[in-house]
Amino acid sequence: MKNRHFAFTLIELLVVIAILGLLMSILLPSLSNARRTAKRAVCASNLKQVGIGLEMYVSENRQYFPPRLTGSNFEYVGKNGDNSYYAEENRNIKMRYLNPYVGGPFEENDEVEVAHCPADEGLLTHTYKQAGSSYPANNADGFYARPGLGTLNWRYWDGGSNSRMMVESPSKMLALYDSGFRSYTGGNGNNFKSEFYWHSKIGVPYWNALYTDGHVSFTRAQRGSRDTDTYTFYIDK
Repeated sequence: MKNRHFAFTLIELLVVIAILGLLMSILLPSLSNARRTAKRAVCASNLKQVGIGLEMYVSENRQYFPPRLTGSNFEYVGKNGDNSYYAEENRNIKMRYLNPYVGGPFEENDEVEVAHCPADEGLLTHTYKQAGSSYPANNADGFYARPGLGTLNWRYWDGGSNSRMMVESPSKMLALYDSGFRSYTGGNGNNFKSEFYWHSKIGVPYWNALYTDGHVSFTRAQRGSRDTDTYTFYIDK
């Protein structure tokens, strides 16, 4: 009996390739959304852990939030940053107030993964790579605060901070958040670039945010607005 040799014809191969291409076009968007959702969940978990650390800090410091050291942005948790835009103390792993509560103390070259959002690709100024943390703290006074209102540490130059007892709406009062949230609400002119949107499509302004009551929410931001019915950067002095 002669051996039979089986082989695909060119048409059959083209049909198979077409089917595979169709399947890929269907599955890839779903996989991309799944990756985005997974990164957002890890980010929210990071902020939740930082929130526990913030609660411990406040409880040990007479109900006061961490102070602000200089006029530059200051992250409460993170590694050493490498962007000279910031004052040295704002990039120093030894001066991150919440590091001891999230697994620290850390050494000079240590990574602090709880301060690193997995969707943070280092393309903004306030990022894990440059500033040492993906999560700026709510200290946007000076430039933005209105009369009679303040943030977690409204005393701009003297290193002071506010007490938790001053916060009238802890479930609305922001503590830390994704870097893009800060830029968008500040009305940054570049906020339609892809690097601002870590967990959503361009132009869909949602970011993870930690509030002073400890909950984390995937929050819709309003461009140029730091005080809305959903969230606020401000507390009464």
